[in-house]
Amino acid sequence: ERLNFLHMNHFLTNQDNRPELDKYRFHHRIDDDVFINKNIEENLFEVMHSQNYKLATSKLSNHYGPNQRDTRYELFNFCKNFLKENTILPSTDKLKEAIMNNDEKLFHNLHWSSGHFNLYDQKFLKDDNRWINYISAINSHGGIYKYRWGDLEIIGLFLYIFYNNPKLDLKLASK
Repeated sequence: ERLNFLHMNHFLTNQDNRPELDKYRFHHRIDDDVFINKNIEENLFEVMHSQNYKLATSKLSNHYGPNQRDTRYELFNFCKNFLKENTILPSTDKLKEAIMNNDEKLFHNLHWSSGHFNLYDQKFLKDDNRWINYISAINSHGGIYKYRWGDLEIIGLFLYIFYNNPKLDLKLASK
């Protein structure tokens, strides 16, 4: 019954394979459960770009409850294996610490994007060979369909692996 949702997760994480989207540097993912009740005066893409962030989101959170557990099931193990197989040391200190100490709880306490209002700078995905290798490993593993991994987990983890401080919290909920 969730197959269409899983197809959407696959689409959102594999946009670099869509030639019709190549002319757009920035992508905005907005979900149907976002309720914006006043105008956003700033150009959020410009704010993100001017500060050299790869992702901006309405809210970063390190909350870890049943929903997060369900959508990140086996992601920590995938991450450890991917890093080991590719001899990669994460760029983000907290992820590096979680991997080195085999601390899954610390992994889940990274700050993850809201998932329902994300801006992505596609330049850092489609033009990066590391992304091509990473998303290929994700797709081969099947985590999108087996475990419901979505763009916030997949793209967020990629950014934590290869960039230090890659996410901008727009704090829209408080505005």
